[in-house]
Amino acid sequence: MNNRTILLAIILLGSFDGIAQEKQKNTEQQSFYWIRYYNKLIFNESWQLHTEIDSRRFLTTNRQHQWVLPRIHVHRIFKNGLDVGVGATWFMQAMPQNGETEIDYFGKEIRPHQEVNLKGNIAKLKTSQRLKIEERFFLENEETPAFFVLRLRYRWQMLIPLTDEKAKLPVSMNISDEVMFNAGSKIVYNVFDQNRLYAGFQLKFTDSWSADIGYMNWFQQRASGSDFYNRHIARLTINHSIYLKNH
Repeated sequence: MNNRTILLAIILLGSFDGIAQEKQKNTEQQSFYWIRYYNKLIFNESWQLHTEIDSRRFLTTNRQHQWVLPRIHVHRIFKNGLDVGVGATWFMQAMPQNGETEIDYFGKEIRPHQEVNLKGNIAKLKTSQRLKIEERFFLENEETPAFFVLRLRYRWQMLIPLTDEKAKLPVSMNISDEVMFNAGSKIVYNVFDQNRLYAGFQLKFTDSWSADIGYMNWFQQRASGSDFYNRHIARLTINHSIYLKNH
């Protein structure tokens, strides 16, 4: 990965976000907090099993918004900074998406995915790119029949060390931007799905335990094409790596 690649990614992501902002007509502001546990079971240098559990709740009312229960994916790691993964997610969406009202029902979704990750370094900066394809199978519920959506995701991320790696508590700044697009017979006005911009801090406690805490702005176009969510999110991620072979 070189500087031109990173610059192009930043320009493209900024352009997508700008297009979405220009089209907005009705934007609803919402605030959330997300708590996530991310486990890596590391078999050896070539194979890993990742498991994620994520609880997402409205900030003001503490009402549940979404569950990721769980996301599981297997990764094949290559020596050139490339890894590929396949997995699936069990996803639940509390309806309606309004923190001031009671939950009527949970929309349920089965979401297989495939991903390609490319990692690199620029001096002391650690960069990564991820291309991810999701097949989203929405199950029948009280309001809608079952349907299918294909979603394409691209994420660029940079980890900037703020202390020496040998410090008692190494701290890094984590910056990322991810854009998503929809495809399928149900998609008419919202081919652009959403953009997620994140900035936070990573604290490394041990080789096995670390935490990320930060702010995410989630800007999403709704199915109407003229309505948007602008979501402000405080996110905490607990990272846990389990090594089955000495490293």
